[in-house]
Amino acid sequence: MKQRTVSLDTPTKIAHDLFWLLLFIVFPLALDPAAFAAGLPYERSLLMPKAFVLAVAWTVGVLALLLSYRDRTPSKTFVRRFRDMPLALKAMLALVVFLLLDVWWVPGSLAVNLIGSFRVDGFLIQAIWYSLALVAAGLVYVRPENTRRAIVYLVVGVLLSALWTLAQAYDVEPLALFYADAVNYEGAIGPLGLTALSAAYLSVSLTVLIAMQRRFDVLVALTVGVLFTAVMATANRTAPAALLLVLLALGVAYLLRRHYQRVGMLVLYGMVALASLGVLQITQSGGLQQLERTGELLRGRDASFQVRLVFWQAGLRGMFDRPITGSGMNGFSEAFWRHLSREQQLSIVERRLPAEAENITLTGGPVVFYRLPGSEEVSSLTFLIDRAHNYLIDMVVISGFPAAALLLLALGAGITMMLPAKHQVARAIALATCVYILFGLTWFATLQVDPIVWGLFGVGIGSAWTKRTATSSGTSPAQDEEG
Repeated sequence: MKQRTVSLDTPTKIAHDLFWLLLFIVFPLALDPAAFAAGLPYERSLLMPKAFVLAVAWTVGVLALLLSYRDRTPSKTFVRRFRDMPLALKAMLALVVFLLLDVWWVPGSLAVNLIGSFRVDGFLIQAIWYSLALVAAGLVYVRPENTRRAIVYLVVGVLLSALWTLAQAYDVEPLALFYADAVNYEGAIGPLGLTALSAAYLSVSLTVLIAMQRRFDVLVALTVGVLFTAVMATANRTAPAALLLVLLALGVAYLLRRHYQRVGMLVLYGMVALASLGVLQITQSGGLQQLERTGELLRGRDASFQVRLVFWQAGLRGMFDRPITGSGMNGFSEAFWRHLSREQQLSIVERRLPAEAENITLTGGPVVFYRLPGSEEVSSLTFLIDRAHNYLIDMVVISGFPAAALLLLALGAGITMMLPAKHQVARAIALATCVYILFGLTWFATLQVDPIVWGLFGVGIGSAWTKRTATSSGTSPAQDEEG
């Protein structure tokens, strides 16, 4: 198929740029400053603002697509575009449709199924963030220069988030500049509200930034130093481990292909990262401890990893409760109390109860009763155990095997399409996607990170799609293709 060049007017180009701005800068930074500074619950201070920005970004992106193709017959355009669409995007479109239908099939109230509970990750929200891959790919396909524009916005957004994270690592809450009584959060949570999610976001973006480089650049090196330091400051284990594994694979690939100049480039960036870690260690005694914790995780000795092993057992058994449609937003909680033995449940429950608790009574549900020594009063605690902390297991439990199969198909087809692509950014995004997959082995889909990842995934697919189309039509390769 020969790619047709579409001439875009100024309003359409503005819509394109506004989409990238909203997705990669406004979205990760979006929160309610007053509520966040006051330490109000995440759904009020952080998740609802992000859900609002996500909805606006999606609307702007779809509008930009409609404006870009408004000179064509809609029905014929859709049929033709669907036929020529890469398999990864077809699978993602099918996943979006399935999730919207699943709203009516899974147990639970309509509101919770659509929007979700306190995590704000219902089926409608999920469908929106997965469809961002389609929107982003379409915008890049119709306007190839969107690839670089999207990356610029991504780097600006993640750099601002990294600086925010580093400020909190040094016990400086940026919001205190505007709210004198702002809560001083313990840990470098950044604008995403959780250290693990901040580490994942920073690691994915750092992978893109390094993997798309061909030579050492001082400005890029400074950015790498800031991002790497922020990753380590979060004290998360999984994301740095995933980042390390992917960058090692990248180095091996360069050696096998005899790209020794790029191996040297990676070494230089690695030296910058180690130097920044040294600064972190000197000024705050957490960097090397974080490396030790990451090592414990890789060896399978991390305490939280052991807890996840119990969660995964419950999730694997709960997969088959409703294998086609899934069990809905609260599916894992039901699986945990239904499929695990009392001893396994106690191994988790006792971690959250006071150390001196006795006469612990399990009820077969989230409420647990216990007594304290010397007290006749029976106390109770409600346990919120709603995720298995594994992206694929959680998806099957909540949405069913078809949803997970479609996502795996989209990922497999997308990565195999991007890795051999002639566009350097497409290959970098493929590696960044691998970082998120590895991170997802011990985490689950979230509103804070998934929209960024799947929008970025769409940028990579659109970039590879554009180059493949241009090559098949006999046009000359772009300047950033490899010789």
